[in-house]
Amino acid sequence: KVIRQNPNDDAKELNELEFVNGRVVANVWYKDVLLVINPETGECVDEYDFKDLWPKHERKQDHADVLNGVSVSGEDGVLYVTGKLWKKMFRLKLRNE
Repeated sequence: KVIRQNPNDDAKELNELEFVNGRVVANVWYKDVLLVINPETGECVDEYDFKDLWPKHERKQDHADVLNGVSVSGEDGVLYVTGKLWKKMFRLKLRNE
């Protein structure tokens, strides 16, 4: 069970899990959100909201859907994120890394 800061936000449908610097990074299915999870406690230690990264109203024009692609890179704490049918990929440096 993943424990988020706001108990009203669920984390039941996680997708695209990666292990980065001792933490699990996962996106919440059908949301533009990434969670950073302590695998020992299940506590969500950080959260990234990407709703403004490529806003839904803009991506609909390209028939693109939700954020759902997360990939580690060879750089410490750096991820690449993309989405379903996205023509774009974004480089992300995790906070505190």
